[in-house]
Amino acid sequence: MSRRWLALTSEVTTWSGGRRWRGRPVALLLVWLILAPACSGLGGNPGPATIRLSGADSGSSFTAHVGDAIVVTLAENPSTGYRWDVDQGVGKVLALASSDYAASSTTPLAGAGGARTFTFRAQKAGGVHLVLKEWRPFEGDRSIVQRFDITVEVGS
Repeated sequence: MSRRWLALTSEVTTWSGGRRWRGRPVALLLVWLILAPACSGLGGNPGPATIRLSGADSGSSFTAHVGDAIVVTLAENPSTGYRWDVDQGVGKVLALASSDYAASSTTPLAGAGGARTFTFRAQKAGGVHLVLKEWRPFEGDRSIVQRFDITVEVGS
């Protein structure tokens, strides 16, 4: 046995069934077998993220990656005839995945407001200016009372 090999192994020996073996290489192998699968995900892509926004984020810029979800929740009261809709920005870079309204659980009165939640999916690298508008669709653009706008840069 070479001196180098002896330097790498422990002088501690164990008796097992009358055989003598050096403990360090076996212990290191066991530690490696246990830790390698647990560490294999380190430094990798963690997967798609979800960016959650509210009305307070209007006018801001954000960075996303392909596959990420951008969720925008805005106060809405459809009983007034006003509702939030997409004005511009949906296309090749961002796709509208869903638009859902939920009545407020704190005020379950008829005519009480709630929130509209838009979910967008980043599909392709590029930049986009996303604009949402609160309006009465039956009255056209002259009924717009407010806008929500953000700039999103999607990287690959």
